[in-house]
Amino acid sequence: MPPAQPPLLELLNDRSAALCDTAIRDASSLDVRVSQEGKVTLLDFGVNRPGTFEAGLLLSRICLADLAEVTRCDPLPEIGPWPQLKVVSPWPVYACIASQYAGWPLASDNYYAMVSGPGRLVRGKEEILQPYPLPDIPDSVVVCLESDQLPGPDECEQLSEELAGAENIIACVASTHSLPGTLQVVARSIETALHKLHELGFDLSLVERGTGVAPIPPCGENSFQSLGWTNDVILYGGRVDLWFRATQAELAPIVDRLASCASPDFGLPFRTIFEKYNHDFYQIDRLLFSPAEVGCHSQEDGQQVVSGKRRPDILQNSLAADG
Repeated sequence: MPPAQPPLLELLNDRSAALCDTAIRDASSLDVRVSQEGKVTLLDFGVNRPGTFEAGLLLSRICLADLAEVTRCDPLPEIGPWPQLKVVSPWPVYACIASQYAGWPLASDNYYAMVSGPGRLVRGKEEILQPYPLPDIPDSVVVCLESDQLPGPDECEQLSEELAGAENIIACVASTHSLPGTLQVVARSIETALHKLHELGFDLSLVERGTGVAPIPPCGENSFQSLGWTNDVILYGGRVDLWFRATQAELAPIVDRLASCASPDFGLPFRTIFEKYNHDFYQIDRLLFSPAEVGCHSQEDGQQVVSGKRRPDILQNSLAADG
């Protein structure tokens, strides 16, 4: 369970590393393969193996620096037949922005991965991490890679250079069309809402706690299919609730823009949107990336308002069209 007091930034990597120790100890039952490449310990959660559900829950918690509970819930009749993945965090900004957000592309001629996890704090090059400087380099540094391949010697050397000073680097790797890779993406429901707040210029320090739920889609046959499905379950089936140290009057300027329906691209399956922009992720309207429905709760005046509405009809069409 997350601590009762605000977590120390310098302990986020330690928290994830403790979960990595669990993955190593229980590698056989979790179907996680452990290997070593230079200074980097590689944990294959879902590249050369299909992965397990329990491994996916553990990987999600590693991405979140163990500052959130991640659980499977029964399907919601009003949404559809899919089981739900629920995330609850008393420290969502640290869990999601300082750790879970995939803001670092690791790229070479023959390799590409999006990097998340608290190890990003050690690198510290992302604009979104400027409010969270690390005083010291932790003993163990943890990153999570979304990729169809394990990093090779050159990529591990690049990791070591980017994480200069780290003696023990742990890289958890999963393809997005593996079960663990799918689950850790669906577990980003709160993160998408917080990133939208950041894009809108809102002070994230006013966010007190958060919960998020989104349907778990089938595993895609390839990364392209999984990209569409894992985005659509949040864009059209996700619900996030955030509690703020702010009045509803202070929240009013951002509420109507917080849900995914604020984007003119809303309503199309993500795979169609991606093709519309010639597979250039960065050309897509940034206001699209958020949950379908966001509940904003004021701890100052006790009021609440909901932005957006879940659209199971669009989600059903997406999964049926791609199935």
